[in-house]
Amino acid sequence: MGCFLIGAGVAGYFISPLSHVQTVTVHGNDQLSVTQVKTATKINPGVALWSVIGHDQRTTKRAERAQPQIGKVTTKLVGLNSVRVTVKEIRIAGYLSTGQHYRRILENGLILKATYSQPGGGSPIYANFKSGHRLATMIAQYAKLPSAVKHNISEIKFAPNKANPERVHLYMNDGNEVYATISTFASKMAYYPGIVAKMKTKGVINLEVGAYSYPFKNQNN
Repeated sequence: MGCFLIGAGVAGYFISPLSHVQTVTVHGNDQLSVTQVKTATKINPGVALWSVIGHDQRTTKRAERAQPQIGKVTTKLVGLNSVRVTVKEIRIAGYLSTGQHYRRILENGLILKATYSQPGGGSPIYANFKSGHRLATMIAQYAKLPSAVKHNISEIKFAPNKANPERVHLYMNDGNEVYATISTFASKMAYYPGIVAKMKTKGVINLEVGAYSYPFKNQNN
């Protein structure tokens, strides 16, 4: 009789509202909306709690397939039937110029399939990159930069020459231009704010060998 009552109680729980998600809160998202996260994870009010809690690895894989910007998903039961979903986003590194269109690039190097007629704001454009290896290295270097420096970059153009096969030419939102080397990009760009602070006029900052600046040719010293 006791086993029957326990079994009936367990069965009753699984068919009761208590065994299903009542509310969902999303945390950790920045560039993704709450709706995008819920859609990708398929965690919404009404789904069974047992299919959510304890299955973060499965949920992460499902979310990654639906929304590549999601890097990791963790879930936590709050109260009796509320779920807290925390996501770790893979940030946008910029937009790859492909002729007349642009494609988003994530900081893990993934180039998304969707194309846009115009690049989005707040992220740099990558132009003239023919080699996937060069672009991947450039993205990895960019990802190391402080946010303030990232947001100041308007365009990164691959511009090799005989002296430097890894040279890139940057156009900054503050009006300056930068020449740098892909493999040392992150470490050298750390000097950028300090160099700019000492410049009297807008100009070019060369970080290929050493670090120095000079004004644009149409400006007086």
